[in-house]
Amino acid sequence: MKMSISTASTQPAAVAVRHHQRQYSQWFFLAPGLFVLLVLNIFPMLYSLWVSLHRLDLADPGLNAFVGLQNYWADLHNGEFLQSLGTTLIITVATVVVQFVGGFLIALALNRTDIRGHKIVASVLIMPLAISPLVIGILWRFMLNADYGIVIWLFHSLGIHAVNPIGTPLGAFLSVVGVYSWEWMPFVALFLYAAMLGLDRSPFEAAAVDGATPTQTVLRIMLPMLRQIFVILVLLQTVTAFRMFTIVDVLTAGGPGTVTQTLSYLVWQNGLNYFTMGTATSMSWIMVIIMSIFAALLIKVLKFEV
Repeated sequence: MKMSISTASTQPAAVAVRHHQRQYSQWFFLAPGLFVLLVLNIFPMLYSLWVSLHRLDLADPGLNAFVGLQNYWADLHNGEFLQSLGTTLIITVATVVVQFVGGFLIALALNRTDIRGHKIVASVLIMPLAISPLVIGILWRFMLNADYGIVIWLFHSLGIHAVNPIGTPLGAFLSVVGVYSWEWMPFVALFLYAAMLGLDRSPFEAAAVDGATPTQTVLRIMLPMLRQIFVILVLLQTVTAFRMFTIVDVLTAGGPGTVTQTLSYLVWQNGLNYFTMGTATSMSWIMVIIMSIFAALLIKVLKFEV
């Protein structure tokens, strides 16, 4: 009787010991990843926040001083910053719309199992994503060149008079939107295609029995079922497009003038051309705040639970 009582009393203690050991082992395996996250992400973010509160001019260190929120106030009253913000928002909206319209149509075509070679096409679509944005920008800059670009040659072959695509404000804007959309549209298409393959087929079969047209099936059944996928994609592609830099830098360098100058390009100019690191980091944090507000509103409006 005494042995049974002592055995029963030691069982909770053994369970508690195993529970603590399991907790310690979890933290042990998480420690390397958390350390890398701390060093490569959290510390640079906190340091950049500290820099944004200072007048930090690498060209004239004697002017460096703590200024609080003056950099943010100056940014919000800077005409060039506001113009770049407007340009960034327009380019972001245009590229996201083009990516989703084109990507959804491509995904619908790939979802048609009666089309031959749709699996091969799906494999080929990944190629733009495997190319560096720098290389993409250089290739398209050559193809859009007014003197020897293949795009101008094609227009002339069709009897269409075309001017330098990246030499005019509208042409430069459309070039940036088109090239960036060309780069990321396959990602959207493959993402949606994979989501379509995982949809429950029962509603589609019931719609076919009821005589629904393909358009009705897509609008009333497929799109509502893909709602959460669209939220994820809109968030990802909006954040990615909002911080666009490489395509703009290589293709137009923000020109002509400042027509295609995005916020990321303006941050780069202030930080690495003018060496005003305080201004550059405050602009970066404003970008972070804008994207955080957008993400919160998107999740709240569409009632999407992460």
